[in-house]
Amino acid sequence: MERTLNSLKKQKGFALIASVFLIIVLGLAAAFMVRLSGTIQTSQSHMILAQRAKQAANAGIEYGIYRVVWGADVAAQCPASTLITLTSYSQFTVTVTCSVKTYVGGDRFFTISSIAEYGAKGTQDYVVRKFETVLER
Repeated sequence: MERTLNSLKKQKGFALIASVFLIIVLGLAAAFMVRLSGTIQTSQSHMILAQRAKQAANAGIEYGIYRVVWGADVAAQCPASTLITLTSYSQFTVTVTCSVKTYVGGDRFFTISSIAEYGAKGTQDYVVRKFETVLER
């Protein structure tokens, strides 16, 4: 009987150590989850901005195509650089550039590029998308 009492006396502090260890592990897990959810939220908002920048750049390309197709002369068809404002994407800066090359026989090739930017370069939320297309007219 004495042997059993001795073994019980030796185990008195074990539950305290195990519970402290468990509390520390659960606290670290909770901190990791909070940090991970913040990272996921930042990543998702950046993906949304990237998609909006893509749409704004596409709108710039469409604007450039419209100018080439419906412009009265080459200067009206293909201005060197145009800064456009899109009501749906007012936070974005969209710059449309155009160049024209005329070949023998009168064929003209218009190169239209559109750059959509959000934020300032070097900041965490900076997003840029660029598209380019070539038209023959």
